[in-house]
Amino acid sequence: MRYSPTHDHYFDAHNFGPTLEEQMQTQAMALCQALGYSINSVEFAIRNGIPYAIDFMNPVPSLDRNELGEKHFSALIDHLTTFVLDVAEGRMHLPRPRLLPPPALTRTI
Repeated sequence: MRYSPTHDHYFDAHNFGPTLEEQMQTQAMALCQALGYSINSVEFAIRNGIPYAIDFMNPVPSLDRNELGEKHFSALIDHLTTFVLDVAEGRMHLPRPRLLPPPALTRTI
């Protein structure tokens, strides 16, 4: 979703094309997987058509309905509900950060 720092407001619609949107989604997923985050919000600043991740360590993203708007708030609640049920019922396992070695390779010094 698009944000205007001048107006301190999030918008339901964005004004960038599908290629840029796909690029940001791919980069956001790579960051989340590397950090081992199951839930996260990733913010990008776009300058000259290039997305820069500027805030991506939010494992407890905002759930403020007024801040997100009804459309995004409802979507987030739907996704979180599905995620929690999938984990609770064993259909999904929480990821391990890819930045850390597997437990068998760690050693105590």
